[in-house]
Amino acid sequence: MKASPQDILSVNAVNSEFDFTSQSGSSFTTHGGTVGWEHTLTPFLTVQSHAGAIVLKRELVGASSSPIIAPVGDLAFRWKDRTTSVTVVYSLGVSPSFQFQAQALRTHVVSFALTQQTAFPELLAVANLNYGRGDQYGSSSGDALSYASVGGTGGLVYKFSPETFLGVNYSYFNTNNTFGSSTFAFDRHVVQLSLTHAFY
Repeated sequence: MKASPQDILSVNAVNSEFDFTSQSGSSFTTHGGTVGWEHTLTPFLTVQSHAGAIVLKRELVGASSSPIIAPVGDLAFRWKDRTTSVTVVYSLGVSPSFQFQAQALRTHVVSFALTQQTAFPELLAVANLNYGRGDQYGSSSGDALSYASVGGTGGLVYKFSPETFLGVNYSYFNTNNTFGSSTFAFDRHVVQLSLTHAFY
């Protein structure tokens, strides 16, 4: 809903269900909603946010736990002019864990994305960075699940035509998963060359 020439309001439903078919047989569902607001600060800068709450219901090995009211939302700043596009986002949410044990995690994610026009009109530089952390809901014991991850990508995109692009980029990703005294961590390095053609 457009509340003014600079403001857009929205209402969003947030519903999900996760069922794990491993021996644990656990599952969890979320139901709730958020209210969104987007505001144009200048012709180049906008801010967008969503805030709300969900009811988290969990079941582990056939036993249900008490529902938890969990906050969710995000905050984003976006700058876009003739040569530069920058986006910075923070989000708070609920995500499933796929390491060690199936559980619901409270997640925090911060990300940064940049697209920059170079001195050559057909050549763009792109980069993004992100950091995420997740902690198990409803556990204060020493065997709680958690993770931390950091990653980034940098590269170049050459535009042969409005429909055809050649890209080369390098990506790095590191994650560290913890369950009590157990840890599983790894690094990933990827170099990618891609040719894309769009059929408009």
